[in-house]
Amino acid sequence: MFTAWTCHAEISKGDILKTLDHMRQLQQENKDALVHAQADFQMQGAALQSKTIEAAQWHVAAHQNAKERDVLVYLFSFISGWWLLSRYQDFQIPINPPWKWVIEWAFFAAGFGAAYAAGRYLLTWCAHFIP
Repeated sequence: MFTAWTCHAEISKGDILKTLDHMRQLQQENKDALVHAQADFQMQGAALQSKTIEAAQWHVAAHQNAKERDVLVYLFSFISGWWLLSRYQDFQIPINPPWKWVIEWAFFAAGFGAAYAAGRYLLTWCAHFIP
């Protein structure tokens, strides 16, 4: 049937003390590794925080720069809208005032919209070269 094998080996006090000393050494190494990992984690956290602040400042500066460049697009669009409106007014077509104003507004809006789209596209293309 089944017989259990038993081993009756004696462990000396020296072996026990060596094992305990080895366990204390491993525990100290683990503590040192944990302290090193915590310091590394805190250092990386500080670096991440400084980079996040730097990125936020860059984003604000880029947004302000883009708003300043948008003035050129709006100026170009208004000038083009008024120019297209003046080209329509040169035709001297006899239309009664309510519809004449709607048509004039449509010409201005068409000139403004086309120039705004072209200016926005041109500004996006030029943004690769402008800081």
